[in-house]
Amino acid sequence: MPKPVRQEDLDFVTCENDRYKSEIFKWRNDRLVEAIVQEELEFVKATYAAKSIARKKYEDLEQKRLKALKDWQQYWDQVDAENEKERIERKRQFDSEQAKWRQMAEEYDRKIKAQRQAEEDQKKKVEEAKKQEILRIENQKQKLAREAALAEERKKKEEAQKVAENAKKPVENIKPVTEENTNNLASNEILKQAAHYSTMLKNIQDKFSKNSQIKSATIDTRKNITLGLNILTNDQVDVVSKESAAFPFAHLCVLISTQHTEFMEFLITRIVKKCPYVLPLYPSHKANQSQEVYKKQTLYKSNESEDAYVNRMCAIVALYCAIMQTDPLYPQLKNPYYIDNAWTYLARLMNLRPQKITPSLLYTCLQITGSSLLRAYKHNALKLFSVIYKSYVQSPPSEVLSLLTSSPAAMSRLRTLLENASKIGQFPVPEGQIPD
Repeated sequence: MPKPVRQEDLDFVTCENDRYKSEIFKWRNDRLVEAIVQEELEFVKATYAAKSIARKKYEDLEQKRLKALKDWQQYWDQVDAENEKERIERKRQFDSEQAKWRQMAEEYDRKIKAQRQAEEDQKKKVEEAKKQEILRIENQKQKLAREAALAEERKKKEEAQKVAENAKKPVENIKPVTEENTNNLASNEILKQAAHYSTMLKNIQDKFSKNSQIKSATIDTRKNITLGLNILTNDQVDVVSKESAAFPFAHLCVLISTQHTEFMEFLITRIVKKCPYVLPLYPSHKANQSQEVYKKQTLYKSNESEDAYVNRMCAIVALYCAIMQTDPLYPQLKNPYYIDNAWTYLARLMNLRPQKITPSLLYTCLQITGSSLLRAYKHNALKLFSVIYKSYVQSPPSEVLSLLTSSPAAMSRLRTLLENASKIGQFPVPEGQIPD
């Protein structure tokens, strides 16, 4: 018969079982702590190894940076040394040039002083000669006055005899020469030139119609001329305020005409066809003529404003003036249509009755050709400019004063140009006169 289990035995077994579980839990906990400690140790080792590698790479890079910095420092020291050497050489050259220019300036001053002394001596001689001439003229005037008095007495006696003879005859109407007559004389001369260019243009067109080869051979030239005029008369090119736009084309035209003289007359014919104001010719507005017909006669474009029309006409006149004042870039060549034509143009403008466009034409012409006219004609040019100054600034007639209302902007530009030129005694050289 089995031995009965006592409560004490059961309690002992239960206690041993709990102790066993506790030992197992403690063992597992110790193993877990060891594993964690081991992982931390491995992580620390890996971190230390990575830091060592990074520190080594940093040291290598730092060495390379220091080496590159040293190389750059050596390079810049070398550059500074070369720059300093070059600066010293330039300073030496500058000092040498300055000494040479100082010597030249002193030589020039000596020449100027000698020239002024010679001019003063010559001036004294001229003044002495003038005094002698004035004395001679005064004596001659007195002699002529006595002769004129005797002639006047004889003339009065003859007139008294004629009055007695013609007392019964009717007196004929005598018309004095008025300003309008003077304008007509100038206009007749211009009309003759306009007829010449019109005849020439007709002859060219007849040649083209009879000989197609000539027409095809010159088509590129005619296209280039038209293209140049279109560029100058473009709304985006303001030749009135920037006259330098006309000079390159003018130089090209003059250069071609020095080798082909007939080209210049052909070009002027084309310009006259595009703008009658280069003659200058003011188209007349007839009494029964409509405004549309008159605008067509004066070469207005469709829907073109008056300001745009004036600017376009002045652009063509600017090209015309630029051609007249152009000196060929090669000194051995001569301009076949030179500055004397600018003198004729200004004289004709002054002999015609001023119109609304006249201030713009005068401004364009003087702005471009003023300095060249003064250089070519000297004192005679000053006389011409004085006439223009008196007519438009100093004591303008009523016809010119009316332009202050009809063309205020153009008159303001013209008067400013004339006043500035009067102050400094010359016209400024236009910008772009000689191409770069």
